[in-house]
This record gives sequence, structure tokens and C-alpha cells, in this order.
Amino acid sequence: TQSRSSAASDVYKRQVTAPESLAIESLRNLRISLQLTLLESGSNRVLVTGATPGVGKSFVSSNYAVIMAQAGKRVLLIDADLRKGHINKSFGLPRQGGLADVLAGDMTCEQAIHSQVLPNLDVLTTGNYPFNPANMMLSSALADVLDGASQRYDLIVIDSPPVLVAADAAAVSLSLIHI
Repeated sequence: TQSRSSAASDVYKRQVTAPESLAIESLRNLRISLQLTLLESGSNRVLVTGATPGVGKSFVSSNYAVIMAQAGKRVLLIDADLRKGHINKSFGLPRQGGLADVLAGDMTCEQAIHSQVLPNLDVLTTGNYPFNPANMMLSSALADVLDGASQRYDLIVIDSPPVLVAADAAAVSLSLIHI
């Protein structure tokens, strides 16, 4: 298995080994667009999703989080795909002990967050896959996690499941709305 530091370094290397690649340049453009949008909205939460599996949502969310961390923002990347999330593999982290465990009340958010995976980047993995992910996402516990994280981080990047496969993405989006 790959060590945590070498796996995180591999994600980081995507930014530095091909800094002029179309994918990385597109993510930089996304960074600028989202920074303006977030300023106008007053929010620091970004939900990344796609229509179907395999469209690159996890690639976008993890690399966007890295780019923002490199820019000096304190970033929390949350893998909220409680059905098939795999961001933990990109960073060499265990899946267990993550978001689902926090939402179930089995551990605190502070216990579940992997700190300083890269400079300025913390990661909250999926945790143990639950039986009822959509119900967990509708719970007030998710809103509490996001509200607490919003106080501690400059940016929260949430990788959600595909919208055409599961209702979870729509459930997560309800926790993004500020009242």
C-alpha cells in the first residue's frame, strides 16, 4: 500500500508535473470563478457533483482543494459520497473513521479529520459506508458539521455522489443553504 505522504504527494504532483496542462489550467480558471461567486454569496462551501459515476468529480474536487491550499487558503476536503467515495485512496488515508461515523455520533469531527495531509489541506474521508446514506445526509448532524467547519476553514470542498444515481447529492445541497 502507498504511504499517506506519498499518496498526498501524488495528488500534489498533478499540479506541479504538468502545470500548463489543460486540466490544471481549467482548475485555475475554476478557482477564480468560484472565488468571485463565493465572495458574492457569503458562503465558503463548494459542492462538487456530476450526473453519473466516472465523470471526474473526485478528480476536480481533490485537485481544486489542493490548488486552493497551495494558494494559502485553509481547506477542508470532505468525501460525502457515502456509497462509493474513494478520495481517501488519492491521499493514502484510511476510509474508516470519517463523515459517516461523525454523522452516526460514533466520533467527533475533530477525531475524524486528517489534519495537514498537505500544507493547509485537511481531509474528512467517508468513514464506514452506512446502510442509509441519504437519511444521514438529511440529518441535522451534517448541517452541524458544515457549520462548525465553516468557522474553522476558509473553504470547504464537498465531493458528493452523482445526482442521477442517488438522492444523496440533493440532500447534501440542503445543508449548503444559509438562512
